[in-house]
Amino acid sequence: MIQQILLNLMLFLIIGLIFHPGNGEHYTHENEFNMEQHNKGDLYIGGLFPVHSIGWDASGVIPAVEMALEDINNRSDILAGYKLKLLWKDTQGKNHVGLSAYYDILRKPPTKVTILGPGFTNIATMTAENSHFYNLVQVSYSAEGARLSDRNLFPTFFRTCYNPSSFSSQLVTILLHFNWTEVGLLYANSDDFSHSVNSLKKSFSQAGIKIAIAEDFAAGSSMEREVTRIKESKVNIIIGLFHVEDSWKVFCQAFKLAIYGYDYAWIIPSWLSKEFWIKSNNIQGVNCTYDQILQASQYSLAIDHSKSNVLNRSTVSGMTPLMFRRRYQERLQTNNYTCRINPYAGFGYDAVWAVALALDNSIQELKMYNKTLTDFSYNDSEMGGIILHQMGLIEFEGVTNYIKFDKFGNVQPRKTYLKQLQGGELQIVGIILANSNRISYQSPQVSPLIWPDDHTPVAKYRFVLINIGISPIQFYFMTVLAVTGILLSTTLIMCNFKFRQERNVKMSSPKLNYLVLLGCIILYIAVIVMGIDGKDWITKLCMLTPWFICVGFTLAAGALFTKTYRVYRLLTAKTKLRAVSIARIFSFFKLKKPIRDHHLYAIIFILLVIEAGILTAWTVVDPLHSEIAYKVLDIPIAERGTRYCGYYFQCNCKYKTYWFVTTISLNAVILLFGAFLAYETRNIKITSMNDSKEIAICIYNIILLCGVAIAVYITTPKHSGITYGISGGLILYCTTSSLCILFVPKIVRNCKLIKRRRPSCSTEASCNTSVMLSYDTFQEKENEIRKLKQEVDRLQSTLQVLNCTDTKKYDRSDPSE
Repeated sequence: MIQQILLNLMLFLIIGLIFHPGNGEHYTHENEFNMEQHNKGDLYIGGLFPVHSIGWDASGVIPAVEMALEDINNRSDILAGYKLKLLWKDTQGKNHVGLSAYYDILRKPPTKVTILGPGFTNIATMTAENSHFYNLVQVSYSAEGARLSDRNLFPTFFRTCYNPSSFSSQLVTILLHFNWTEVGLLYANSDDFSHSVNSLKKSFSQAGIKIAIAEDFAAGSSMEREVTRIKESKVNIIIGLFHVEDSWKVFCQAFKLAIYGYDYAWIIPSWLSKEFWIKSNNIQGVNCTYDQILQASQYSLAIDHSKSNVLNRSTVSGMTPLMFRRRYQERLQTNNYTCRINPYAGFGYDAVWAVALALDNSIQELKMYNKTLTDFSYNDSEMGGIILHQMGLIEFEGVTNYIKFDKFGNVQPRKTYLKQLQGGELQIVGIILANSNRISYQSPQVSPLIWPDDHTPVAKYRFVLINIGISPIQFYFMTVLAVTGILLSTTLIMCNFKFRQERNVKMSSPKLNYLVLLGCIILYIAVIVMGIDGKDWITKLCMLTPWFICVGFTLAAGALFTKTYRVYRLLTAKTKLRAVSIARIFSFFKLKKPIRDHHLYAIIFILLVIEAGILTAWTVVDPLHSEIAYKVLDIPIAERGTRYCGYYFQCNCKYKTYWFVTTISLNAVILLFGAFLAYETRNIKITSMNDSKEIAICIYNIILLCGVAIAVYITTPKHSGITYGISGGLILYCTTSSLCILFVPKIVRNCKLIKRRRPSCSTEASCNTSVMLSYDTFQEKENEIRKLKQEVDRLQSTLQVLNCTDTKKYDRSDPSE
């Protein structure tokens, strides 16, 4: 014990030397000891008050303390022969200043018999932890920290204000009353609030209330990360435990993140008064205006014990609580105090009375040891123990409550109010009846409880899932279109086969036309596969869709562009650049000889192998898999607490973008090659061989619609129905329009030729005879033309072998042979 006292004496001497403020400005209103005014029976109380603090201050408590001293000293039945006096210091609400003021009080004469204060819990924990080493009883009027109830650390600490751990039962009552069974905690990282949080967790666990998230922050930090996590947790009920100076930043972040309004309910400390919001404009580091902070905190709830005795009857001082309040207000007005009315003034008044009664009750016991109260010294543990014992025994009717300390040095409140922040002021909106677990609104002093949209916020929304993927109607509609396209392609295949010997069809390479039409059928099938919804099906078909699209496009576009290349190679090789550049690219196929169909098949096969290689790597390394995506829907609902959330299945993989870019790049090369060939063959006069205009129109449609589709895809919500409509519609339109542009004109021309060949006749017999003669003559002419074409091919091959560059080429050579 002696070693501990010596260590503490050394500590307060060092702190006093370092932090002693001398005659600083914040000590100008403190009262100093005057030896000339000292009398033999004077007993001194050391007071600690945060007067010039940034947030809440206790300047309004000092007048009430002075009133208590006057009332006690004017009584002859209390402390007869003694007179209580107060010597106080300003702690400024700062730890180092408060600790320095505490040791100043102890170091300077005269000896203090008790310590009154301090106002803030953080300073109270430092001073009360040392007071018992000086055998001093310490009584606080506003330090509400839960940790101060620890009698192992603070055995001589008492308080007339209320312990926040006593709020646990009232808070549980509020949460259950509003059916808030899931909450979030946001609290300052300090021993004081940590103890309160532990108490709340225990009470919540017993009541079946879930704490979805508990975020602590360091004092003075921006709180941006912690408040953001609260937002991400999706909780709507937030319990805040923090000091005044941290509240500005908390609600500034809440405003920026929109954590306020009809969706949210904050439960905040009751000490956030109107002055608190006004001072927010002058705080450094707060990047929000007064109106913004007030808007974010509007309609917040607070639990506040009654700071005035609910029984309006005579107290130990002879005044009723109502008389005390009137006298206190008159004192502030008549004595020219610059402070405002402080709700903790009554606690300060009762704290002085508690000290006086404990000292008065100690007089008789001290006489047994031949001691008086003026004999008290900091090392007199016997006398200190007597005062401590008597402090724990006192009972009296105070102006704030019935004062009776429990074993933890606390008093229990008689009435607890539910308050709500309305227009910057906390209004009483209910009376919490913790014993019956309900809230009473039947009282003249109760104001209406207000919510932004006249509905109580819910703890957490109940989400109703709605499938917003591909609707059956959409899928059936697209399937009907795709099947129609398949039937169209099948019909064109039949027409191509039927008229394959017709010159108009034969010169357009009918065998390659089959590949074009087969590719279009595969694309139509891809549209149907894309629309199959459901978790089980989509998992199996995810990777099948890119295979169908890529293979179908390569077959259709590759076959179309390679046959166009043959026309280009045979008929337009007029310049050295064209002959050399293209010949080098396809030198593998020995293009110095006539280009046959099998050469073109080889080119298409190579394109398919490249495409299949990319798709195989995609399937093996990073295959597409199904996953569920969600989207909150803005649907007006009648049921409070319910929100609709849309879900849909989508195919995804880790490097989806890179695979898409790779496959699209290959297909883009094919499109560019086709555009080049269409441009080069634009001047060929043989209509049946020249598809350059049709190819150009198809490429234009594909590129234009791809650009529109990408723009729409970027600007529209990403869910399966829209994506399927865009991509499926693009495939259907491009494929169908290409079929119509490429094949329908040929069929129409072929039908006209056949009709033109039919001779006019007067009778059926003559008509039949004429038709038979015309058909025989036509067959003879066809055989003759075929022989001539074979001879032309032979001569052309001979000329190419001899490298005769000036050989005239015949426009009537048959590219299909």
